[in-house]
Amino acid sequence: MVEGTAEPRLNGYGRLAAVWCVLCLPAAAAPPDVLPGSARLEAPAGLAAAIVEQWDGYLLGEIEKAKTERARFWQRDTSSPEGYARSIKANRDRLQRAVGAIDRRVPAADLELVASLAQSSRRAETPSYSVLTVRWPVFPGVHGEGLLLKPRGEPRACVVAIPDADQLPEMLAGLNPGVAPESQMARRLAEHGIMVLLPTLLDRRTIWSADERLDVHTDQSHREWIYRQAGEVGRHPIGYEVQKVRAAIDWFLSAGGPAAGSRVKIGVAGYGEGGLLALYTAALDERVDAAWVSGYFQPREQLWQEPLYRNIWGLLTEFGDAELAAMIAPRGLVVEYSEPPAVSHPPPPDPAAKRIYRVAGAGRIATPPFALVSSEWERARKLAGPYGGNFELIAGADGRPVRFGSPDALRSFVRLVGGQERATSPEPFANAHPPAAAEIDARQRRQIRELQEFTQERLRLAEYEREKFFWSKLEPKSPATWDEAVRSFRNYFWDEVIGRFPDSGVPLNPRSRRLAAHSDAQMTTYEILLDVSPGVETWGYLLLPADLKAGEQRPVVVCQHGAGGQPVSTLEADGPYQEYAVKLARRGFIVYSPYNPNKLLGEKFRQLQRKGNPLKKTIFGIFAANHQRTLHWLKQLPFVDGRRIAFYGLSYGGKTAVRVPAVLEDYCLSICSGDFNDYVQKVTSVRSDKNSFMFVDSYENVQFNLGNTFNYAEMAALIAPRPFMVEHGYKDRVAPLEWAAAEYSKVRKLYSYLGVPERTAMAFFDGPHMIHGEETFAFLHRHLRWPAPEPDPPRSEKL
Repeated sequence: MVEGTAEPRLNGYGRLAAVWCVLCLPAAAAPPDVLPGSARLEAPAGLAAAIVEQWDGYLLGEIEKAKTERARFWQRDTSSPEGYARSIKANRDRLQRAVGAIDRRVPAADLELVASLAQSSRRAETPSYSVLTVRWPVFPGVHGEGLLLKPRGEPRACVVAIPDADQLPEMLAGLNPGVAPESQMARRLAEHGIMVLLPTLLDRRTIWSADERLDVHTDQSHREWIYRQAGEVGRHPIGYEVQKVRAAIDWFLSAGGPAAGSRVKIGVAGYGEGGLLALYTAALDERVDAAWVSGYFQPREQLWQEPLYRNIWGLLTEFGDAELAAMIAPRGLVVEYSEPPAVSHPPPPDPAAKRIYRVAGAGRIATPPFALVSSEWERARKLAGPYGGNFELIAGADGRPVRFGSPDALRSFVRLVGGQERATSPEPFANAHPPAAAEIDARQRRQIRELQEFTQERLRLAEYEREKFFWSKLEPKSPATWDEAVRSFRNYFWDEVIGRFPDSGVPLNPRSRRLAAHSDAQMTTYEILLDVSPGVETWGYLLLPADLKAGEQRPVVVCQHGAGGQPVSTLEADGPYQEYAVKLARRGFIVYSPYNPNKLLGEKFRQLQRKGNPLKKTIFGIFAANHQRTLHWLKQLPFVDGRRIAFYGLSYGGKTAVRVPAVLEDYCLSICSGDFNDYVQKVTSVRSDKNSFMFVDSYENVQFNLGNTFNYAEMAALIAPRPFMVEHGYKDRVAPLEWAAAEYSKVRKLYSYLGVPERTAMAFFDGPHMIHGEETFAFLHRHLRWPAPEPDPPRSEKL
């Protein structure tokens, strides 16, 4: 919602003060069944599920709308090829950040031959080329590994041929079984006089998606395992593997490389996940003369249904496959309409694993109808304008898929890269030594562990990145100057981290009904329904103290439930909430307990994150939109003091407590219970004994690049100088106490430097994940300026 927009007008609320006295009748009179100023709420059924469905429909509509609005990001100059390249440079830079291809590659060095005393690096040879096992450096400690098909003479071209994630390089080379001879694209390219380098990709097995120290495994594919760590620091398995391909191109063009100082062309070709990487690499790297993309090209509006490791933050606001293809122009592109590998996630877990956490995201890959592929292809040609002349779409008769690596696609690609065009039958291998399963597994494990260690090092360094991004640009002199200084960071956090939804401006249309089951002599509870935008609502419980007087304005405490909860949860005595909403109402506070969509709805809830992320939106952006409308409504109630509205949330409500008040300044105070900690480490730690989200079915908690911008201390700094408090139980297993205390120490230091240390506190108690409600209640009374109840007298005095 847009900061600074006018608050919506409430139907009937101009007359509300006049009728408020209805609620302030003598105690013997029953409170009205409908809150004055609202319409009657008919008994709702399944509001939690309905609201998730409403947001789901809203996001699907926004995805479709995004395709029509992408043009605003592009200013293509088609006056010359050079002008065209310059005009899309900013788009290329943004795409590079979106896929996390941001790390500086090490200087190109010669390929290393991989051999042992028992096995030569030469795996096979034919009359025209040799097959060698090789590796090449990418980042410090990270290498590409695979095969080199080296012609006996000077190469006619140099190509990186990228297999699907579940194919071995040796399969595309014909060395190991698994790919039909006519689809062995790397082998066929080598037979045309082309040097071919084949990288190994992270595969879709689950064996090493684990804490190997404790032999604790998950059902995440290796690709998802790296995705869930890398996203938090602005990296992505797509970006990592694009950089491996680009490092191979660095070698092709290096001083000792096969294309150094020559007119040899560079190409990329791939199938399935390899087709994705070929498309992205060619879009990003102008050194690529031609790309062959097979088993990956279609509209991406259903990206949320694909595997989690294909999720890209903000992608659909600016890019679809057509936009990526147009970035390759005026260079060559062959798109081959072939059946991609049929993939359904979660994959089956490793049968040998003893302890398995079933936490993987759902997703699938299926063959798109040709009509969709063709429509996206036509969009690409239209976007490329006069520079789409080197584009070609290969499909079978009547729009049927062809087998990948088809003769037509091979012929077109060879022509684009300048290979020797000839009809050949596969050349037989001599002295073939295909790798055994143990060698293949060892290579895959190296690829995973290298990227895991590289990512974990980035996570360890993220604190220093946050220092550069945030703390180094701010000087805590006084509360007044601090509030102004962090304003741009607050906007960045809202727009770029959690996602800001536009204010619809529709009337709030409040509806209510009294809940007799949750009302008594001390309070009245109303169920409330408000409009957020057309077709989207928010819902909650309003608790009004019985001693509320006509004309009186009181402070409000918004009590936010956690994952698996609903508004009624905050009223329940049993369980983690300890009826804290009721206790606060009995202390004289007005209480509102809103609904946050959560994991009670299972995958349907998590799909809100999947659908929102490509639009640069998150579930926390949804929470902020709901809360902003709620605040508009609360502030217009005649019995509410709009300057004294506090937030107090547990668990997922604690997550909300550091994010929503950070952007909604109408919250004058915030209390985070049972969640404040080193959140970046919490999301990404590969130690299962630390209750990391890597071992929990909460993949929606990955927030792209959060680690380099805002951990919980930085979020709390956006709340400062407003009062802020943390509540943490010694036995709370959400995070180690040491993580919470260390992160909070930064907050305490900030408030001290601002000269208002009394506005922050951290309360520890000997208990589990729950509301304790002692120091926090006192904090609320003090900062909301509402008198605390008199303590009970000693028992002897009562007698």
